[in-house]
Amino acid sequence: MAISLEKYIHLLGVNTLTGLLTYIGIAWGIAFLLILLLIFPLIELGIISPDALPGIIAFSILAAFVAGVLALFIPAKIKQEDIEKNFPVFLAFLGSMTTAKTNYDEFFKTLAETEEYGEISKEMKRLYHLAKDWKLGYAKACKVVADTTPSKIFSDFLARLAQVVEYGEDITFFFETQFRDIMRDMQTSYQEAVYKISSIADLFSALFVSMAFLMAFAVMMPIFFPIDYTSIAIGSAIGFLAIDVLLVTLTRAAVPTDKLSNKFPDTCPEHTLAILATFIGILASILFFLAAWVLGLPPILQVGLAAVPLIVPGILAYRAEKIIRRREESYIPFIRTLGDLTSIREGAITPVLKRLRRHSYPGLNEAISRLYKRLSITRNVHKAFDLFSKEIGSALISKFNELFVKALYAGADPRKTGAIIGDQMHAILESRRLRLQVAAGARGTLYGSFFGVALGVLLAVKALAHVFSLFTSVLAQAGESVAGYFTFLNFNVNLYPLIDIVVYLFAVEAAVLAVIIKMIDGGLMSDATRHFVILTIGLVIVYYVTDWAISFLVPAAGNAAQIEVPGVASP
Repeated sequence: MAISLEKYIHLLGVNTLTGLLTYIGIAWGIAFLLILLLIFPLIELGIISPDALPGIIAFSILAAFVAGVLALFIPAKIKQEDIEKNFPVFLAFLGSMTTAKTNYDEFFKTLAETEEYGEISKEMKRLYHLAKDWKLGYAKACKVVADTTPSKIFSDFLARLAQVVEYGEDITFFFETQFRDIMRDMQTSYQEAVYKISSIADLFSALFVSMAFLMAFAVMMPIFFPIDYTSIAIGSAIGFLAIDVLLVTLTRAAVPTDKLSNKFPDTCPEHTLAILATFIGILASILFFLAAWVLGLPPILQVGLAAVPLIVPGILAYRAEKIIRRREESYIPFIRTLGDLTSIREGAITPVLKRLRRHSYPGLNEAISRLYKRLSITRNVHKAFDLFSKEIGSALISKFNELFVKALYAGADPRKTGAIIGDQMHAILESRRLRLQVAAGARGTLYGSFFGVALGVLLAVKALAHVFSLFTSVLAQAGESVAGYFTFLNFNVNLYPLIDIVVYLFAVEAAVLAVIIKMIDGGLMSDATRHFVILTIGLVIVYYVTDWAISFLVPAAGNAAQIEVPGVASP
């Protein structure tokens, strides 16, 4: 969808073109300062020559200007994500309100009074303000908001709604005829975003392999040039950091942003326990690492021991995620049945819940029983359903529970409301299942790339360190007559510390990769600890496999005296 200058001015909250240019200038200044803050430490460390400073400043000005222009897309992207995240629930609420048989004024006023749909609620308030206070009418107001919203799905919906209002059609008929088309558009948009996951995994694999080749060349530089390990470590860290920032940004922008669970502490006991265990596990992991470092253990054992305390949080988070997903599957028949029976009982929920306790809804039965007991005692439907949502822990169920209660009190038909929620829930879960399938393939690609690159880099660095040590020993045995031909080499360098640097870099990369995996599959972020443990254990195994391979393929440096050098007598 084309974005006009007027649309950007509206999205940025400025009123004039001057305000827009001021926004670009501020973004440019911030980007320029950040680039300089990143470059000057490299100059102080000697990685970048001071003679290159004028060219670097010129490049920084150009890069900062590009960053300032690109910053225009950030507000639009943030607003688009918020709209499309809340649109499925808003659509269900709108559908339920069409069953209340209200007129246009009451209908749009009810939508404008909503607060729980983020940017959609703001847009509906603006629409109502344009229609009533600015006397544009609802049809013209729908067109104005449709032209300025950054979400294509929401814009198309408002454009269709404008036609209905303009010709005075029944909103209930519009919703019944357009609901399937709108849901299909939503699913298509979601699936398009899901399929970008594979591209992100392929991009990571390509960048990671490229970085491995650069590291392979970098570890040879101390042999030929007077470069210390600090420069190599900083350069490698910056390279990996750039890749990680790029991938996290692309993942954040590409994949759907819907959340699986409620925010802590308003979530289920299983998720709460997993979060607390994760915090404790991270603290214990840091302590384990420091203790191993103080005791002088090898870096690979420091990293391996640091992963041990995260095993339990990973298991708890994995279990909590499975429980929440099972509850979401059971919620569909529950809400449909609740709507049907509540309609029969003319809005009486408590006796309906009493009957539903005898039905089987895996993962929900205990929560349904407690919901019935609360309603029997307090009669506070809003509070009872709010606690019910917290016990279940699903962000999606929480939104639909709130919608059901609000629609019920607004006079909507419970049967149609339950059916609409069930259909929306089914469509969302179907899209999520596709996301999990694609994410599983991407996870395999990321795992394979990590272990493959770790194997290649460790093998290359260890082989180079062993061979160079062996070569140095042989030349020392040969004497100055032979060593004089290799004066261009730095024989005082020790390459073995580079192995430790590689281990630390890959340990940090494992943590970042674990977070990216959870961003991709949309699960609980605390479950990233499980993937970190798997990646770390794999790194430890790869480390010792390369040790065995080097000892098998390369002679030990200590046996260098046994190697015969032509023209030199054996000692």
